[in-house]
Amino acid sequence: MEPGPPSLVVARGLARDREHVCPPYKKLKIGHAEIDKLQAQRDEQQVLLSRQTREVNLLKTDPAYLETIARDRLDLMKEGETISESNRLRPSGQAQRFRAAVML
Repeated sequence: MEPGPPSLVVARGLARDREHVCPPYKKLKIGHAEIDKLQAQRDEQQVLLSRQTREVNLLKTDPAYLETIARDRLDLMKEGETISESNRLRPSGQAQRFRAAVML
């Protein structure tokens, strides 16, 4: 295969050089964006793990907390207790149920 006219050879050479310079920068930029995204996911997972670890520890060590959670999930109440419920929106837009028990 013949290389072609000199001007075409130079143009191919410049295009090849540009391909070698730009992609690493773009790859680096994409890589940084991916790292930022993964770090944000890691941070969210660490917060979730911390909350769940705290809840497990409370369920294992605090009988009053265990009783409160069990009665809330089973919709039970003690004699003489009044239950007040409300729904609030989380920042994510999901409704979260709140239940407060008051002894009379």
